[in-house]
Amino acid sequence: GPNGDGGANGGSIVDEVYLQLVSDQALRSAVIFGRIDLGMPDYRTQRAGSPLSDREIDDVVAWMISHRADFKNPKDYVPEE
Repeated sequence: GPNGDGGANGGSIVDEVYLQLVSDQALRSAVIFGRIDLGMPDYRTQRAGSPLSDREIDDVVAWMISHRADFKNPKDYVPEE
């Protein structure tokens, strides 16, 4: 979805657990190349007017990273009971 919360084909790109498991580079690749199979557009060509600039890509990746849980190590994750 437009807020990263998922859609009919895929889950949320800002899911805290997903973000703990995926590298920053993988997020960057997803932004650049998209996930057409999941309904996430390829921003090299799908943006009206021009592709995203390097700065815009950095900003999108930083926004996604900002949604990671506060813990830094997935081994430290303790689910709520």
